[in-house]
Amino acid sequence: MKKNPKVRTKKHNNKRKLTPEKMVIRLFVFALVFYCATKIGLNSYNITLSVQEQALTRTMNQTQQEVDQLNTDINNLQEKSRVLGMLDDDVADNQKNVYIID
Repeated sequence: MKKNPKVRTKKHNNKRKLTPEKMVIRLFVFALVFYCATKIGLNSYNITLSVQEQALTRTMNQTQQEVDQLNTDINNLQEKSRVLGMLDDDVADNQKNVYIID
């Protein structure tokens, strides 16, 4: 069976034409995708920053508690009666203000 040379198949050249309407739709879809991506990205970044802030606040509170405890310890160690109690008889006072250590 021979093909009929006169019968030719027609190939349609369907070139996609970029009309203004299609261009506007594509820009809108691109803007929508960009908006959604940036919104998700910024929300996740805010959550990360919030977690870091909580960790820093926790660390700062612990450090502040340690500082307060050390201040209390220093005040206890500075008490005059405690120091005089440790020295016993080696200390003599002069008018309750000046202490003479032998």
